[in-house]
Amino acid sequence: MRTKKIIQSALEETKLPSIHISVTDKPTNCIDSKFGGIFYLPQEESIPTCPEGEQMQFLAQINFAKMPHIEGFPEKGLLQFFMDTDETRFEEKIDDPEKMRQLYAVRYYPSPDMALQQSVNTQQFTPTKVITTVTINGETISKEEYEKRLKAASKKEEKPVSVFLSMMEGKGIPPAKPSLVAELRKNAKFHHQTIPGHLNLPWQEGKMAFRSATEVATMSLGMDGLVSDLGYEEVCNNKITPEIVIKQSGYDTENNESAIDSFCWDFGNWGTKVGGHPALHQTDSRLDIENGEKYGTLLLQYDFTTKKNLEADTFQFFIKPEDLANAEFDDILLCWHNCF
Repeated sequence: MRTKKIIQSALEETKLPSIHISVTDKPTNCIDSKFGGIFYLPQEESIPTCPEGEQMQFLAQINFAKMPHIEGFPEKGLLQFFMDTDETRFEEKIDDPEKMRQLYAVRYYPSPDMALQQSVNTQQFTPTKVITTVTINGETISKEEYEKRLKAASKKEEKPVSVFLSMMEGKGIPPAKPSLVAELRKNAKFHHQTIPGHLNLPWQEGKMAFRSATEVATMSLGMDGLVSDLGYEEVCNNKITPEIVIKQSGYDTENNESAIDSFCWDFGNWGTKVGGHPALHQTDSRLDIENGEKYGTLLLQYDFTTKKNLEADTFQFFIKPEDLANAEFDDILLCWHNCF
């Protein structure tokens, strides 16, 4: 039986406070903490745009005055997050240190005032689509039509009751006919066409609900063994031994794939949140960015991961602790994970 408590106790000194965020269907106004929808845009302000001229997508805004306070974070003010979600541009720039900062914008309003709000329309972004067609004997049909034909062919091949009665009466099995289903599958040629658009993710929309929590350092299993988030590697490597993981806590990470997934889920610090430890996919992405280690505080983690899908997308906005203390949000680092 697996137990997390032994490992959590060993990492007690790495605990950090966090505020976990979920989405609700409660009504919102323009200065509420929220995902998507109508956001705060005071007079004389415009929606952030990417260098190509298209509007960035509004992800979320946090009203610190309406959120449980977390040490080191502002007690008031409205913080907004926008991102260029065009899939082609995003994937081209995210790994380019010179261009990646073109992909997002973070705004802070110290004293948001609903009376200053201007008219804002709900944003609409067409996601990237993959259209599949099927060619059979020179005829091109949709994937949906192909599946209908397979279903119809399958029904035709079901043996009627009279055939089974005939078999039971000893009259033998009728001569086999060529399988319509097999013929369809044999002759089908699939064609996939990608229509460029925006990142096709389960974007959240609605008012935020908050839950205060504390969490120990993040741990995951990378190519070279146990990895942890920046600044906590030494503690984890000294305190978390194979003896503790496998024998005492029951995570057979050497021989059992299910145990590996459970370990990475239980100590991954997943979910959308403010503060705490960032989730990891193989390694801490700040290691791949020059001076990335200076961005030591997780400002927002926007995460879709579930235990069944540890390869979901995770977006993380980091800030330097000294900038956060001064409520300066001009220098933010975005990291993106999408592979476990």
